[in-house]
Amino acid sequence: MKKRYDIAVIGGGAAGLAAAVTAAGRGRSALLLEKEKRVGKKLLATGNGRCNYTNTAASVRDYRGGDPAFAAAALERFGPAATTAFFHDLGVLPYEEEEGRVYPLSRQAAAVLDALRFAADRRGVETRTETRVTAIVPERGLFRLEAGEAAFAAKKVIIACGGMAGPELGGCRDGYGLLAALGHPVTDIAPSLVKIRTENRLTRPMKGVRVLGRAVLKKRGEAVSETAGEFLFTDYGVSGIPVMQLSRSLCFDEPTAFALELDLLPAFSPADLADELKKRRADLAAAPTEDFLIGMVPKKVGQVLLREALGKRGGVAGDLTDDEILALAETLKRFSLPVTGVLGWKEAQVTAGGAETSFFDGATMESRLVPGLYAAGEVLDIDGGCGGYNLQWAWASGRLAAEAAVSALEKKDDSN
Repeated sequence: MKKRYDIAVIGGGAAGLAAAVTAAGRGRSALLLEKEKRVGKKLLATGNGRCNYTNTAASVRDYRGGDPAFAAAALERFGPAATTAFFHDLGVLPYEEEEGRVYPLSRQAAAVLDALRFAADRRGVETRTETRVTAIVPERGLFRLEAGEAAFAAKKVIIACGGMAGPELGGCRDGYGLLAALGHPVTDIAPSLVKIRTENRLTRPMKGVRVLGRAVLKKRGEAVSETAGEFLFTDYGVSGIPVMQLSRSLCFDEPTAFALELDLLPAFSPADLADELKKRRADLAAAPTEDFLIGMVPKKVGQVLLREALGKRGGVAGDLTDDEILALAETLKRFSLPVTGVLGWKEAQVTAGGAETSFFDGATMESRLVPGLYAAGEVLDIDGGCGGYNLQWAWASGRLAAEAAVSALEKKDDSN
């Protein structure tokens, strides 16, 4: 407790690292406290190890939570262009892929983490790992941070502990507990951007097969959300980025009210598909019925769909009736899988829910209840979809919190 820091950051993930580097870059003494053995453990796993660190199209419309508009100020002040420039200044060259996804040119997440670590070292950030903060106590214009037998004092504190997603990578409830102890309400939380479980009678025989198509998530027959891309059939249901995007709609609802409906041939209208199947019936009249869809969809998928649409039917393609052709076209366009749930926190990429944003100032990330206390990143009730949106929020909110904290200190210095 002898040394007093200007700013203490709790959590050495994306938001915390960005906050610490920013604060120290403004000439302030910064302390970074991380409970794991090293900082940025989760960051290394993002983007399949390549780190999709922002998206050029990111805007407030890409986020969810109790009040997504809360993210507007941070995203305006430190948007995708500012993020790309920030990392370029740290030595990370950008590489843009489809749909605005930005990666380091090296295609290695370690490049992003190393750039942040090296910047923190150069700027004098004091980093303490294996240090779990258990209490924050405001006293006499300072904050006392308790961490086991150690204690630290800081003028400003930024909570950037992340959420529950990926517990083996450091996901935890610590941030929620620290904020709740200081009077901040925390919403229900749920795993998001996670694989969906369905009745697996149909998916298990197709395990490991990938298909391109469209997906619609329906609740009691009504479309809730839809997406397109590559799907992966598994022994528990369906995976792939498009399906994980849809999982957000399941977070705070009863999963069994939903069904996942796949269009496996989106390039065809239902009528055009029926005509194509009738033509195939004529062209492949002597082919076994079980091989009728080879060349249109993967073989295992075709066999499952044929059984689903026609039942246990043998014979040859030329024997298919018009009604059977229509039934098969319907199944290809609307292959419905009842949802049974989602995989848990271990498989989730992000946490839905968190500290209620109405108790923070979106322009500064400062608590409305505890002056001098800030929060950033996943610990707050803001989350985005796949594609760099959640890291973009982490950088933007972490940097905004740090800049606001530094500005407040400078203002106080000027008044003394």
